[in-house]
Amino acid sequence: MAKLDEKWLQDLLEQILPQSWLEKTAREVGAVKRERKVKVSLLVWTMVLGFADATRARSIASLRMAYEKASGEMLAASSFYYRFTKELATLMAVCVQQALAQVAEPQTKLKGVLEGFVDLVITDSTVIRLNELLKQTFPGARVNHSPAALKLHVVISAFAHGARSIKITSGKTADGPVFKIGKWVAGRLLLFDLGYFCFQLFARIDDQGGFFVSRAKDGFNPVVMGENIAHGLRRLTWGAVRLQDILHRFKGQPIDLRVRLRFKRRVYRGVQSWDEKDFRLVGVFNPDTRRYHLYLTNIQPDTLTPEEVARAYSARWEIELLFKELKGAYHLEDLNTANEWAVRALILATLITGILARTLQGALLRALPGKARQIQRRRFANLFSSVASALLNFVASMYDGEPLPVGHIVRYLLHESRDPNLSRSYVLTGVAT
Repeated sequence: MAKLDEKWLQDLLEQILPQSWLEKTAREVGAVKRERKVKVSLLVWTMVLGFADATRARSIASLRMAYEKASGEMLAASSFYYRFTKELATLMAVCVQQALAQVAEPQTKLKGVLEGFVDLVITDSTVIRLNELLKQTFPGARVNHSPAALKLHVVISAFAHGARSIKITSGKTADGPVFKIGKWVAGRLLLFDLGYFCFQLFARIDDQGGFFVSRAKDGFNPVVMGENIAHGLRRLTWGAVRLQDILHRFKGQPIDLRVRLRFKRRVYRGVQSWDEKDFRLVGVFNPDTRRYHLYLTNIQPDTLTPEEVARAYSARWEIELLFKELKGAYHLEDLNTANEWAVRALILATLITGILARTLQGALLRALPGKARQIQRRRFANLFSSVASALLNFVASMYDGEPLPVGHIVRYLLHESRDPNLSRSYVLTGVAT
């Protein structure tokens, strides 16, 4: 069993954002030219941990006071505010990439019905309302309700401690074009909601050797080529038909069909061509709504049954939990400033907060394998928020060369984070097994 002491916590923090790397990178991007009262490395950690503190209001003024308390340096409000520059936002973007590099891959090998995939990847976006003075920089999609808003686009591994990638765009930006396909998708299973329902996107994933599952839109009506059975494709006895014309024939039984889609390829040398591709459509009947849940995928029938496809898709809830965690425990939406660069820097800092919390949670469980329990992530996020101020003081003492004792903090997290309801079912556990 690892000794959960100051050295253990210091190593974990250094893994996420090493101090020497932080200071070197800050100079390279121009976030600091010469340090006086404000140390850039502690400023970064103040943004990461200061807003996570459940006892503080989310404002630049509260961050200044958190920095003063941790460092012992008293600062003028104006000098602290003017630290939030384009260069600081650039530094935070690089810090996010550094943190993601440590945690973006699955922490365990996929098991059960998913063991044939390299990873289970989910993408989605969430809208964050901003100060109305930012409506030119971040125009919102709903002018009357939120004239200024941004979208945070996140790609995560369901079994990792953090995101694979993040992007910040205006609130009007559509989800689909932001998501980029490349060789990295090979062997991975990607889950999409209806905001990404695009035949061209699915075809490109298939071309790159990746796999996908997407909910089908209401009224989705492709040409049905046949029915998937144990020994291959069986042509339908009633001939080539459209999906909506035959749904009633299945009478609540699972659906497993081969469908043909026609779509536009990307423009190449000024020419856009049409193409066709066959995919698999599965359906699982919901007795409560008396309707089918339909999923489009390229996973072969001998890999996952229709019920297993639906169960795998339920892991998409993980990204919703991440957004709830960022907004609930770490106050992602509380951005009242009209400073664009402060908004960008603080959103990126909040993402690092989430990465750190999940990394700490995973490290605690690995350190005590004999006592490991399922931990509800939002429960741990709230606990992490309650000790964020103490962790910031620890970072400051660590940088001074005299780390404060943290054994009591670690014992508190271990004791309180275990789910008292041991019979509780977890989405990922059900998906993996």
